[in-house]
Amino acid sequence: MNIDWKKLGASVVQLGLPLLGAALPVPGGAAIGAALAAAIGSPSAQPDDILAALTGNAQALQAAREFEATHTERMLALTTQAEVEARKADSADLVAVNATMQAEAAASASENWWQKGWRPFNGYVIGAASMLTVGGVLWLSFLALSGKTRPRSMRYPRS
Repeated sequence: MNIDWKKLGASVVQLGLPLLGAALPVPGGAAIGAALAAAIGSPSAQPDDILAALTGNAQALQAAREFEATHTERMLALTTQAEVEARKADSADLVAVNATMQAEAAASASENWWQKGWRPFNGYVIGAASMLTVGGVLWLSFLALSGKTRPRSMRYPRS
């Protein structure tokens, strides 16, 4: 069963509990959600039940604020750990891309000039074509706005 903790986290942030809302969607946030459900008197640890208890009862919202104040350190640790893991994954992706680029560069050292130069050539051609296109559009816009788009023979005669 797929439980949507992100949706609950966003709703909890809107209720004025930012740290709690940030901690619910991260790995380990389900345990925080279960503890929160027990603290506010929710019938179950399902996100819908927790949200219903928070929005329908001022005492439950106050209990959630106290819960957030009491468990701040643990929630900060969870969110920090999730951010560290995400950055490690990003770093691993960058290492793989860098290794691929280095392998391509090493393999292209023995190739001819066209095989090594097609990417820079493509970049220059696309850049020049883009500049010419923009210039052409600006020129045509100027002609259209100035009314000089028709030859003299096709212009309306002045009365």
